[in-house]
Amino acid sequence: MSSTDLESGSSTLTFPSPTSSFISIPSVLEITMQEPQQQDVQDEYFYFQSVIFKAEKTLFRVPRYGLPADVAVFDAMFSQASPNGAGSSNENPILLDPDVKAFDFRSLLKASFPPPGTTASVLTLDEWMGVLTLAKKWNLTDMKAKAVSGSNAEVQRKSTVDKILLAKRYDVAKWLKEGYISLVWRKEPITSDERKKLGWETYARLMDVREKGREAALDTISIHLSSANAKAAKQKCAMCGCDHVAYCAMNTKGKERDKKYECSSCDKAYHIPGCWAGKTDSSADAKGRVQAHWAAFNFAAAVEKEFGSAVKA
Repeated sequence: MSSTDLESGSSTLTFPSPTSSFISIPSVLEITMQEPQQQDVQDEYFYFQSVIFKAEKTLFRVPRYGLPADVAVFDAMFSQASPNGAGSSNENPILLDPDVKAFDFRSLLKASFPPPGTTASVLTLDEWMGVLTLAKKWNLTDMKAKAVSGSNAEVQRKSTVDKILLAKRYDVAKWLKEGYISLVWRKEPITSDERKKLGWETYARLMDVREKGREAALDTISIHLSSANAKAAKQKCAMCGCDHVAYCAMNTKGKERDKKYECSSCDKAYHIPGCWAGKTDSSADAKGRVQAHWAAFNFAAAVEKEFGSAVKA
């Protein structure tokens, strides 16, 4: 259809044809038939949240999944993170406490994220001590146990006093108890150098435990310390048929008291099993028995009683 011309005097008005311009308007039906656009979702297993931390002058980009899951301190750290806020960039990291060393935090991450292709973390002794430092600070119970297990072989090769000092520094009850028992049980006295490292209080308490062991050994054989007393106390023992001080290896089923047993054949006497029937005491015999009873004394129980929860795992 062509344009329609209207003439009015010398002017001509032109109107567009209805078909010369077309505006496309989608129908209601077309709008209704379109599917609603679905929003993307994050996979529940493989969509890891990473946050940037700063310890001293070192930045760490850390995924949440490998760190201890039940530790509130990490949940609190990651809760600080926001898309454009703390932990989102190198310029805006989450700042760790000033006492957190980069070496220690790196060691903790190495223990938390074993290298690809391995199932266990291999750390040096210093690195394990770094893990223990943060495990103590943040109360990471499982990580502490992992560090103790991973470093135990090397710690056992250290001197007894060095093991005790490490145990005190990192609150490791296992090493502390082992070290204390070793010092109180051995025949050699605690040296002056060891005393200085241990400190006077610890030294005095260890000496108290040693004294208890010595007293127990001497009390057990006090009746044998002189030949005269030994001879006077001799009697025929129905258990072995020999004349001796009431001290028989066969008597192990009577009532127990302080590691001694009641002997029904020796006038209700209490003694430690072990018979040297009819022998006359000598200084060598007495010394040997003191050492034997010293070794039999329950130093582990004595250490636990003296030091309490510090040596109980």
